[in-house]
Amino acid sequence: MDSTENQTIKTFSDNPLWNLAINVFLPVFLLKKLPGLFPHLNPLAVLLIALSFPLFAGLWDYAKAKKKNYVSILGLVNTGLTGGLAVLEVEGFWFAVKEGILPLILGLYVLLSLRLKKNFVEAALLQPQIFNLPLIEERSQAMGQSEVIKKITQIGTFWFSLSFFTSAALNFALALYIFKAIDPLLEAEKRAQILNEQIAEMTWMGYIVIALPLALGTGFLLWWLLKALSNSLNLKMEEILHSHKAS
Repeated sequence: MDSTENQTIKTFSDNPLWNLAINVFLPVFLLKKLPGLFPHLNPLAVLLIALSFPLFAGLWDYAKAKKKNYVSILGLVNTGLTGGLAVLEVEGFWFAVKEGILPLILGLYVLLSLRLKKNFVEAALLQPQIFNLPLIEERSQAMGQSEVIKKITQIGTFWFSLSFFTSAALNFALALYIFKAIDPLLEAEKRAQILNEQIAEMTWMGYIVIALPLALGTGFLLWWLLKALSNSLNLKMEEILHSHKAS
């Protein structure tokens, strides 16, 4: 009964593409485009409008399923920092710090999860939608390999955190390259235009710099996890996957 009800609950976090679109891409798009489309809006109003989308998505998910939407939280932080720095008209260096610090925080979160009851790989990747968890549990207990499985997830968590640290370093270097000093003698409107152009360039290039190491890291981690579980439990990789779970 409960499982049937849970399946009917629709949240933004159920669909990763919608989740990213509402919480990350749309707010950034609004930060870039609203000032040009509605010149009468002041920067603070633009920031509040952009922030409303991840805020709404996060509250919706919590109201519907009583779960936190961490992409919404990331979207709020990312949008708030980007818009806030633009409102304050700070130097480009601080945008570089901001661009580097978010993947750094995520990397630290993944790394520190090693001290939690469930590390990142256990909590985020060892999901019944991907893995045949009952078979893994049954076989690991029968073979006395429970501690080995735990060690595998810890090693995977450590290596996955490195993909975020790589993104942080690359993003910081890219931001330093893009955010050049703006002549203070220029008119305020012209300075704002140049800053918006720099932010726009950083946005699309930054997503590539963050997404590429993360995508490669995730793909490699899933393959490595399957191989390590397969070797430890004497199972074929396809047996470990959810799609081959016996009905």
